[in-house]
Amino acid sequence: VETADPVLEAAAAVAAVAHHNPFVPDPIRLAQLAELDQRLPTAHDLVDPALRIRLRGRRAMLSTSIPGRLAEGAALGDDAVDRARRLGDPEVLVGALRDRLFAVTRPEDYDAQAAAAGEILDVVRNTGRSELALLGHEWTYATRLAAGDLPGAVAALDELTVLAAVMPSPYWSYTATARRSGVLALLGDYDAAMDLASSSRRQSVGVVPETEAAGVDAGIRRGIGLLYRRDDHGAEESHRAFADALGDTPVLFVQACCACGDALLGDREAARRRLVPWLDRFEVALQAPEGVPTLAMLATVTVLLGWEDAAPSLRNLLRPFTGRMPVGNGVTIDAPVDHHLAALALLAGDLEDATASVGSALDLARRMRAPVLEARALALLADISARSGDPRSAASARDAADSIAEPLGMRLPSTFAADRTAPGRDGAEQRPDRVVRLRLDHGRWFIQSPYGDAHVADSTGMGQLVRLVTDPARDIPATDLAGGDGGLTVVASDLGPALDGRAKREYRRRIAELQADIDEADANHDPERATRHRLEMDALIDELRAAVGLGGRDRPRSSSSERARINTARTIRRAIAAIDGVLPTLGAHLTASVRTGHHCAYVPEPAAALSWTIER
Repeated sequence: VETADPVLEAAAAVAAVAHHNPFVPDPIRLAQLAELDQRLPTAHDLVDPALRIRLRGRRAMLSTSIPGRLAEGAALGDDAVDRARRLGDPEVLVGALRDRLFAVTRPEDYDAQAAAAGEILDVVRNTGRSELALLGHEWTYATRLAAGDLPGAVAALDELTVLAAVMPSPYWSYTATARRSGVLALLGDYDAAMDLASSSRRQSVGVVPETEAAGVDAGIRRGIGLLYRRDDHGAEESHRAFADALGDTPVLFVQACCACGDALLGDREAARRRLVPWLDRFEVALQAPEGVPTLAMLATVTVLLGWEDAAPSLRNLLRPFTGRMPVGNGVTIDAPVDHHLAALALLAGDLEDATASVGSALDLARRMRAPVLEARALALLADISARSGDPRSAASARDAADSIAEPLGMRLPSTFAADRTAPGRDGAEQRPDRVVRLRLDHGRWFIQSPYGDAHVADSTGMGQLVRLVTDPARDIPATDLAGGDGGLTVVASDLGPALDGRAKREYRRRIAELQADIDEADANHDPERATRHRLEMDALIDELRAAVGLGGRDRPRSSSSERARINTARTIRRAIAAIDGVLPTLGAHLTASVRTGHHCAYVPEPAAALSWTIER
């Protein structure tokens, strides 16, 4: 829009880039915004300071996708955020923070993004503008996941899911569902993860642009596919849709996504062709959005291709991010940075560094309680041990990896896996004893297993778990496990959703009122009143959690079967967590093999099944 009025032109230009895809470079539009920023009269800042803030924020965001403009963009973003804080308009401030910290290019940027997430949520609490909270929750989730705090990330996602159920915009549910898919994949629930991946794709229709939806769907499926290496009939279609839409975009992130998809689908020559032009300039990944995930994908393709020439630069670029997960916007998942460093070091023949890095990756996977990551790290450790001439350690690591991976349906491709009769290993050697013995004595369950011996306290959940493992593959009603006598009147799920639209609006209104009351009580130094309101808010949030399922779907209103489902799932998972705390491998097996719901069962994969003997 060309007019004699720079204010009108600036407003139109800002509106035009409101939904611009930040992964697509647009130097022409960036130059236009810079010119309008210069032409906009300084006096207008006194009348409408928000316009200048939005101009500079959008300039900062557009700069992230253009090599060499990152520092300029950061300075513009800092100025926009500073002006927005002085202005005090919550919507303008959230927009400025979004534009400034969209790209994580340095380790400290994760800390800055986490601080910004807290600032956004504080602004929302202080102003009651709950519709502005989404970015704060997304960044809280992403930065916790990047730090390897999976429980903290899940807690943030739970809060986002609950709030999505009462927010009018469907985008909240879409973004929560997409991220939940990755979490479930990390926790070992492949089927549920793929179900939610499909659900998020359906939710995207009419909510986000088709190009963005295709990219998110391809990213989710690619991340899950790389971890599990299982056939996903939707992966090729998703990859093709993304490649057709953006495959010619000269941005390393896009090319890395496409190359990773090509390699995963078996077209390694196509993957190589995409990345050869970038070989000497991989550093531009950290001058654009999704920098660390881009490097992780490049590392994956490099290892799959055996591309030794690419390994040195990628190791140098990834090393500052050691100890972290390669998280960008939090939608896609991947192995830890240290896992990629170990694989690259192995490719380069640096066995000492490979051993140290895989040890760090294994430690992080176990702290996260992510069995998929643990299995991948153990498989890589087996490869490194085999290459180091230690077949006994290689066999031990591989057995441990298989014991976790098989129940999860994972495939662990590796050089060692292809040769189970590696030097020093007898191909006829039997697997370890597959018997677990449980003995109840004075309120404790004593466990003898192939993975070690330990004991845990007796509990309701342990009793339920014992009943499941002693009757494998049998579906047992949750009402029976919860103590039902068979005469309970089970109310089916056709009672309708626990919360209708009006109820959700009431919850949203009351939560906003309570937050305002809490803030007022805190300001007046009235801890008793603040505590009383917090207790009511906690109770409301608990009720919302009970009414909202995966992906923000409504759960049916309370019934005897629903209460049994909730309580039994909780007690069984607590029992498994107790076992996991003393015998992590056995805990991972149970996590993958025990199914809870209205019917519960112990259903291990045949190759990983254990025999259980019980003494009371």
